[in-house]
Amino acid sequence: MPKTKTKKPLVIHRSHSFKLRPHAHTSYPLLGLLVFATLMFCWSFTGGVNGVDYQVKGRIPAPMLTSAATIDSPLGGATFESPKIDASGTCPDKSYVTLTNNGHTVGTAQCQPDGRWQISLTLRYGQNVLSAQAYNLTDDAGPAGTPTTVIYKPPYTPPEPSTNTPPAPSTATAQTPPAPSVITAQPSNKNAPVIGFTFSFKAYNVGQTTDWPLTLSGGTPPYAIKVDWGDGAGNLQSQATPGDFHLQHVYNKPATHRTGYPIMITVADAAGQTTSLQITVMIVPTGVATTTGIANSPGSNWPNIPLPSGEFWRYAAPAYATIILGVSMFWLGERYAMQQVALQTVKVVKHRRARR
Repeated sequence: MPKTKTKKPLVIHRSHSFKLRPHAHTSYPLLGLLVFATLMFCWSFTGGVNGVDYQVKGRIPAPMLTSAATIDSPLGGATFESPKIDASGTCPDKSYVTLTNNGHTVGTAQCQPDGRWQISLTLRYGQNVLSAQAYNLTDDAGPAGTPTTVIYKPPYTPPEPSTNTPPAPSTATAQTPPAPSVITAQPSNKNAPVIGFTFSFKAYNVGQTTDWPLTLSGGTPPYAIKVDWGDGAGNLQSQATPGDFHLQHVYNKPATHRTGYPIMITVADAAGQTTSLQITVMIVPTGVATTTGIANSPGSNWPNIPLPSGEFWRYAAPAYATIILGVSMFWLGERYAMQQVALQTVKVVKHRRARR
């Protein structure tokens, strides 16, 4: 019985052998579905993007300060009988000055066009070490200034003379008069409340709500908090216990050029001791860029700017075109490879026929 010759396959493919498979074995519908799903995934993340979806914050440092703020008043070594004083001095251009008393922030003021600053503060009983530090408008500290030490010593209250006539001494026995008692007033602000606050330069648009987070400690609660917002408005509120609190206000007019609104906060406790904090805020017209964003309406911090479709396709079209081009080149490459396989197959068949 003649042996039957088994024809060898013209194209041999082994699974995961990285050898080319016939065109019919490629699932182009599935590949197209994957590409479509990828496009829809990209569209869902980029197609409906608006400016409000992202918050971009940038910081361009202001020029560094080369000179320090000075304290011209009060003079070092001065003694005061009243706790409320005004401190002032010189400052570098385009800066603000933060004043500390014994390490606690007691006030902040913008440098005026004439190169001077002024802050109202409340002294504490005894020694007060005042230090002025200048910052540029991006909160970078300049050179340190020279501290000034002053003394707050309230006057003593002399005893009021008695209106009663003392009895006449007896002639029989000489009486030794009692030693007089010394009556003095309690020193004020020995344990005054402390207002905790970290200042950074802030600018708001007209109509925005300004917000100031503060902390109360020390003293004798409850506390009464009086605020003068610098635009003629003021408010009074109370706080039962030490802790955090916020002060908020809306300004209806821009501030004077380069001066801002001075805000004076005064806290009194149940024992009648007081402390104060002066801060400053810049208010600019609506629509001007600020440190808190651009306000298109009262209370808004970020603009709602839709991204035009032309801008979207400017960035999305190249990505989508790259995906489609990649799939097309894959398909065309496979077609070309299959044509080469067909040509090789024809040559093999002709060669076998010629040998017969």
